[in-house]
Amino acid sequence: MIARANKKARKVGVDVIFQHEVVEALPFPEAHFDAVLSTLMLHHLPRKTRELCAREMRRVLKPGGRVLVVDFGGTEGEKRGVFAHFHHRHGHVKLSDMIAVVDEAGLRIVESGAVGIGDLQFVLATTLCCL
Repeated sequence: MIARANKKARKVGVDVIFQHEVVEALPFPEAHFDAVLSTLMLHHLPRKTRELCAREMRRVLKPGGRVLVVDFGGTEGEKRGVFAHFHHRHGHVKLSDMIAVVDEAGLRIVESGAVGIGDLQFVLATTLCCL
């Protein structure tokens, strides 16, 4: 995926660096980034790792920085039972769980809800301006 992202960035002339790192221990200094984006990743992580990831996102954000988390949220009326597992090929994270993990990391929720495509959900949050 990183090779693909690099190719796309070169194609449109964007100067960006993509790195593969461990989300529980990002190798960046505190307050380093203006924004952090997490897309379709949290559903791969167990709850404890999600919490560590969210804390790391908060740690590397500058005061006033933003974080956007987008992931499969499942549906409220989702069917339960043997076939429910096969209905959706991906895991999912309930929107309420996404909000909780971001909030518990010390980020202020600005907006959350449906993306409008499939069962994708989002949480937009910021750090406090002055710590």
